Amino acid sequence: MIKRGKPDPEIFLKAAELLRVEPKDCIVFEDSLAGIEAGVRAGMKVFGVATTYPKEKLTMAHDVIENFKEGNHWNI
Repeated sequence: MIKRGKPDPEIFLKAAELLRVEPKDCIVFEDSLAGIEAGVRAGMKVFGVATTYPKEKLTMAHDVIENFKEGNHWNI
């Protein structure tokens, strides 16, 4: 179903289409730089997850969380 890989936004746009949700109403959690770029290019709110790269490298994300274990207070 997907022909182009990240950082192309195709995968996120296809997921939104299948879910019948507007991209602007979607949230992406990504730990890769290419995935963060793809989510941003798709027009989605993107949270970088600092498990693969340090927070300082995830500057393209709208917000960054350390991981899913800590009590994060996300700005959604």
